[in-house]
Amino acid sequence: MSMTWVERQIRNTSLRQLGACLLMLAFAAAVVLENVQFLDNYARGVVAMSQDQVRAVTSLPQLSRNWVALQADKVVSTGVYSRHKYDHAIFSIAQLGDRLLLIKAAPDRVLDARALSGGLLAADMETIDRISRLVKRSGDAGAAFLPVMLDTEKYTSAAVAAVLILIAVPLVLVALIGGRALSRLNAPSSHPDLRAVCSQSANALEMLSARLEHDIATARSALKLRGHVRITDTHVLQRGWFRFRLMPLSDMLYAYSMTTTTLMYGVIPTSRSHSLMLYFSDQKMRAPVRKAQTAEVMEHLGRVAPWVLLGHARELDKAYKKNRSRLIDLVAARRKLVAAGSP
Repeated sequence: MSMTWVERQIRNTSLRQLGACLLMLAFAAAVVLENVQFLDNYARGVVAMSQDQVRAVTSLPQLSRNWVALQADKVVSTGVYSRHKYDHAIFSIAQLGDRLLLIKAAPDRVLDARALSGGLLAADMETIDRISRLVKRSGDAGAAFLPVMLDTEKYTSAAVAAVLILIAVPLVLVALIGGRALSRLNAPSSHPDLRAVCSQSANALEMLSARLEHDIATARSALKLRGHVRITDTHVLQRGWFRFRLMPLSDMLYAYSMTTTTLMYGVIPTSRSHSLMLYFSDQKMRAPVRKAQTAEVMEHLGRVAPWVLLGHARELDKAYKKNRSRLIDLVAARRKLVAAGSP
């Protein structure tokens, strides 16, 4: 049995969602590969190093584990801050015998020369050049620095949590979105917006699909809204790249147009956007529109769905939130009057 037009739209949306899931999986895998040594070091814990061991390090590949704890002769703050926009770390210098170790730490961290810990990284030579004039030593001050530096924030709980979140969030989204997309790919009629249609009769979905396909092909441009939204004579249809929604006008309760003004500094208007707020018995939609469309779309709704309450009223918003069943009954009564031909 061939699929209907509506089912094909749902399958296409599901395929795009699965494609997005593959991209998220690739991102999570890339984060894991980028941080596999970091996570391994954190899992194995901090390793103590003597001053001689630290001074002997000439390059990072020498270290199998770079989360270290060490003691210094003394620690002196340089007052030099990181130049990166979102990095507010401050640099200090630790003396290890006749060599100097650059330390990067959060401004509020108190450094104890007897208990230093963090990740050993390649030294920031630009920062060393900036602070070398502060080191009161004979000869070239830069030569006294070790080729590695200590980042005290490298293995904090916050740093590890940030990496784990970057891995976990895509995986959770893949599980939620991918599982739903696979289900709808195999059975498009399982989409919640189609269940009520499929329960009506054996060919209800085929008839609805044929009518929607015809309406989409012949609809006036005024009913083609932004955000891939179409309003036909019977339904509101949204066919986005990653979303499919199909809502019958018979379930619409009320609708109104809304203008949003963006203010700069809370005073100067910089832009205005227009949209339609559409409220249904079990969901709602905000559809962006052009200003010239709003009146025409509202007129269209008044013609094809005269039972719908048009225009904004706080009482309607309050009823929708706190007493929706009564609002549904009110609109249902209006729909019966329309069906009976009453004015």
